Amino acid sequence: MSEKKSSFLSGATILAAAGLICKIIGAVYKIPLRSFVGDETMGIYTTVYPIYTFLLIFSTSGIPTAISKLVASERNKGNYYGAHQVFVSSLRLLLLIGGVTTALMALGSPLIAELLRLSSPQPILAISFSLLFVSVLSAFRGYYQGMQNMVPTAVTQLVEQLVKLAAGFFFAIRWFNRYGPDAGAAGALLGITISEAAAFAVILFLYRRDRGKILKAVEQSPEKKTERAMRLLLAIAGPMTIGGAIKPLVDSVDSVMVRNILERSLEFSIPYINKVYGFLKNDAGTLVNLPSVLTVALSMALVPAISEAITGSKKRELHRITRTGLKLSVVVGLPCSVGLFM
Repeated sequence: MSEKKSSFLSGATILAAAGLICKIIGAVYKIPLRSFVGDETMGIYTTVYPIYTFLLIFSTSGIPTAISKLVASERNKGNYYGAHQVFVSSLRLLLLIGGVTTALMALGSPLIAELLRLSSPQPILAISFSLLFVSVLSAFRGYYQGMQNMVPTAVTQLVEQLVKLAAGFFFAIRWFNRYGPDAGAAGALLGITISEAAAFAVILFLYRRDRGKILKAVEQSPEKKTERAMRLLLAIAGPMTIGGAIKPLVDSVDSVMVRNILERSLEFSIPYINKVYGFLKNDAGTLVNLPSVLTVALSMALVPAISEAITGSKKRELHRITRTGLKLSVVVGLPCSVGLFM
């Protein structure tokens, strides 16, 4: 097995293992939490989450993949200066995107709560600042993935889930018992914000640990140029972001439409709507989305491996990596499809 193929497979394995562990932790988080805070609280949680994921798409859908591709391409040419410039440019862009989306969600929380037929904007405010942490975190993850190092991404994913489990349980149960379902949902969503802050702290620590080695490679780079990093970044990330925004946008529209129909047309109460909407998204949606953990891990590992093969004009290596990725996708996807159908 070639070194490139081995690197791709090991990266995919690390990310897939981390993704599966995260899903298990997520199940451990949601299932017991419902028994403590009730279906209504989980329904509010599930109603707010699609709005958050839609705004998150602008910083997590296309840009990290573009960073990974461009960094891998520059690294393969030995241009570590260019690779680092891609990271610096993307970090500035994502910091701006994170600040804007956080402000939109925080300042617009009263209007969003009204559209979603929620009694309080508290749950929306609780998760809004997570957008800033995730945006900056995405720049670091994309850089490390482009350097064919998947460990920081896997480690921060695990940190996210473990901290969310602890902080989410603590605040959700405590606030639910004191103030009711809206506050309970706000506590659970605050756990996400705290978890992203913790993951950002971890990757910042890892980067500071590696900074000397990174800057040494940058200084010794034979080239001291980059081909308009920001323009290339936007050219690659733009179409991917548009495509990635479709599902969260549909989910957000779904939240608004379904809840308004249930209240205004069918005249159900808000507590009942929160409960049944939670059944739809928490139970059915979680099961259907489970297989995507493995395919997402594959795609994240494929991008830098393919980019390096293209940059080095290694067509045979490119075909081998692509075939391996497609085979693994079928091996994962086909049994999952049959299982869900049965």
